[in-house]
Amino acid sequence: MQPWRKRKWPGNGRRTRSPHLQPEFRVHPEELDPAMLQLFLPRAAEIDQSQDKRLYSMAKVIAECASVQAAATYALQLDHWSAAAR
Repeated sequence: MQPWRKRKWPGNGRRTRSPHLQPEFRVHPEELDPAMLQLFLPRAAEIDQSQDKRLYSMAKVIAECASVQAAATYALQLDHWSAAAR
């Protein structure tokens, strides 16, 4: 279900559209378990990924959202709650 595992990620292997995030908070699409993707798209296993690239696009968006969530959670744990109020 994850043919993109063979693809190379540009740059250092951890690049996202949010370069300001520290590398330890970045989630790569390959880190997503197929079961996670099926929460968003229950019939994901039925998609012919050689013809339809949308599953990979969805994995990239979910990975980016998870990266931002990880960084925000870390900031809140450091008592930077005022950053969440903006």
